[in-house]
Amino acid sequence: MDGSPEATAGSPLVVLDQVNKHYGDLHVLNDINLTVDRGEVVIVIGPSGSGKSTLCRSINRLETIDDGTITIDGKALPDEGAPWRGCAPTWAWCSSPSTCSRTRPSSKTSPLAP
Repeated sequence: MDGSPEATAGSPLVVLDQVNKHYGDLHVLNDINLTVDRGEVVIVIGPSGSGKSTLCRSINRLETIDDGTITIDGKALPDEGAPWRGCAPTWAWCSSPSTCSRTRPSSKTSPLAP
C-alpha cells in the first residue's frame, strides 16, 4: 500500500460488475455484482454446482467471462490473452486450500516482481 486514498483499508480491491458466465445453456454466473474491500475477508458458500469455483476461477482469469467487468485494485482485467501490466499479485483466490499456494513472483519469473 502506498498510502494514497485508493490504497487504504476499506477501499475496493476486487470489483465484479454484472459478471455473467455460461456453460452452454447453463447460466452459472448471472449478473454478479461484488465488491471486496482492501483488508476484507469474504467466504463464498453454497451448494455443489452453484458457481463458487467458477466465480473464483473467473477472478483469477482461469475462466473467461461472457459479460461484465472484473476490476482488481482499480485496473480492469484485460481481454483474454492480453497481458496484464501494473500488478504482480502475491496472493491467489482459490476454491479450496488444496488447489492454491501462496507465491511471490521473482525477478526471474516476472518482469513485475520487486
